[in-house]
Amino acid sequence: MLLIFLIGMAEMVLATLWAKYVQDKSVIGSTAVTILHVFVWYFVLRTVIDQIDNIGIVVAYALGCGIGNIAAHYFGEYSKKKIATRRRRKSKDTEAHAITAVPNLLAHESH
Repeated sequence: MLLIFLIGMAEMVLATLWAKYVQDKSVIGSTAVTILHVFVWYFVLRTVIDQIDNIGIVVAYALGCGIGNIAAHYFGEYSKKKIATRRRRKSKDTEAHAITAVPNLLAHESH
């Protein structure tokens, strides 16, 4: 049951990644994730069909999907913040270089 739980988590991460690729209009990325997703679904269907009377499998899968959804959202937010911090830091470095260059340029132009 642990494996089906982990597969549920992985599926939600794949679904989030797929949505990101579609939003970014990445045909190759969304296609690759779709292919992986089909194999995940094959495994899930095979497992559920083989143990159709075991409701624990469905519960484990559902819990895995729920936790995977939460993890994907937190990871997505963490990634956005990390990228924004990097961009701000790079922007500040660029501004610092630009600001020190302007007075030097103005001083040379006034002569």
